Amino acid sequence: MEEEKSMGRMYQAEVNNLQLWGTHGHFEEERVRGQKFQVDIRAAYDMLDMCRTDRLDREGGYLELCRIATRVVEEEQHRLLQRVAWRILEEAFGTLPRLEWIRVTIRKPAVPVQKVVDSVAVVLEMTREEFLKEASREAGTQQEV
Repeated sequence: MEEEKSMGRMYQAEVNNLQLWGTHGHFEEERVRGQKFQVDIRAAYDMLDMCRTDRLDREGGYLELCRIATRVVEEEQHRLLQRVAWRILEEAFGTLPRLEWIRVTIRKPAVPVQKVVDSVAVVLEMTREEFLKEASREAGTQQEV
């Protein structure tokens, strides 16, 4: 297995344009009324067993990624898209031990700006190693407060 990884093989799952309803936004009206959000996720992890055995593994498939995004977007409330994307990333790394890398895009089609725009989006992309460094740095900052 280590030999396969060192050869540069990458296994990825993608979720494209997951349509969810949430109550996120800077303005109070956005948090009260709610609105549609669109989520894309690309995740790299070891899924070789699923490829070889044709058995669904709950620790990595796109169904689990959808479940995580749905819970964060529909059950939590945040002011910024950045925080929503971070929470999806945080939950994914926290519950999927074989996850090596993830890219989360969250789009907001109904944007309170006075211009014509299809949507705005935030993209977070991180390896597990980068996430652990950021999480430990964040924990250190909270302890100082």
